[in-house]
Amino acid sequence: NLWATWCGPCVAEMPLLDRWRETLNQEGIPLRFELWSVDTDGAALEKALAHSYPGRIRWLRGEADLPGFLESLGVDKNSAIPIHALVDPQGNLRCVRVGSVGEGSYGTIKALLQPG
Repeated sequence: NLWATWCGPCVAEMPLLDRWRETLNQEGIPLRFELWSVDTDGAALEKALAHSYPGRIRWLRGEADLPGFLESLGVDKNSAIPIHALVDPQGNLRCVRVGSVGEGSYGTIKALLQPG
C-alpha cells in the first residue's frame, strides 16, 4: 500500500484494511500489509507512527524514487495514491489498484488472495 499521512483517503481506509486483514486471517487466507509512506516530511510520519496501522510501515524517502517504483508496479509514474499492490506468497504481483478501496472491494480482494 502506497500512502501518505497528508492523504485523506489513504488514512481513512486504514481501519478497513485492518478489518480485512483480521477477517481474512480468521478465514485461513493470510494477508499481511506493508505500508509504504511517500511522505517527504519525516516529522509528520514520525508523529503518525504513534497511531495503530494494519501493517509494517516503510518509508520511500526520496521523491525521485517514486516514479520508478510506480512504473515497476506497471502503473503510470504520475498515478495518485493510495495505490494497492497485491503480491502472492511466492512474490508474484497479482493486482494493482490505483485509488481507494471500499467495502464493496472485499469480495474481489478475497478472490485474488485465495489459493488456487
